[in-house]
Amino acid sequence: MPFVLLLSLLAARDARLAAAIDRYETAKFTAARDALIELVDRPELEETERIDARTYLAACYLELRDRGSAKLQLRELARRFPGARPSPATFAPELISLANEVWAELEKWRPAEPAPAAARPLVVEAVAPAPPVAPREKAAPSRALAFVPFGIGHFARGDSAQGAVWLLAQVALFGIAAGALAGLDALIVDGGAFKGGTVYRDQLGTAEALKFTYPVAFWAG
Repeated sequence: MPFVLLLSLLAARDARLAAAIDRYETAKFTAARDALIELVDRPELEETERIDARTYLAACYLELRDRGSAKLQLRELARRFPGARPSPATFAPELISLANEVWAELEKWRPAEPAPAAARPLVVEAVAPAPPVAPREKAAPSRALAFVPFGIGHFARGDSAQGAVWLLAQVALFGIAAGALAGLDALIVDGGAFKGGTVYRDQLGTAEALKFTYPVAFWAG
């Protein structure tokens, strides 16, 4: 019965692979190695057949005292098929020991998977609303600003329109006062405007009007 099972397993394999394994089993290690080198990367082989081809190739190298090549084949096997470690029931202890060494190295250099972080409960902290900010009261303007000329008091209190009106009015009044004084001084032929100056008789009325307009416009400004 075991012989029939062995025959059925060999029949399920690729014929070339079965022939190479038969050469290994009959101690024809060089011929088996050469045949397996041709088969190990053949794309038409099933996955299990590729595993067998590389494992037996490593065993051939080890039997031929080429431990470095055997280790390279086992390392490639472990990289491609981590679960395909050779079975002690099929291969010699020397190959199993070398395979254990290769798989240990692979586990050593393989990055550890991060442990899943424990889920932390979501804590929502209640944030107290900020207290309402009271509007700042506008400081009352100083009463002394009311006596500042040229409408500056109005500008300081924020009354720009009234300040502009007062400023223009004051400038106009002072301009009138200055014009009246200059006109009066031009009419005087002897003396001065403030020293009892004299004017011609026919210009006396104009001089009196200018003499009255000057102080009124000045003090109004």
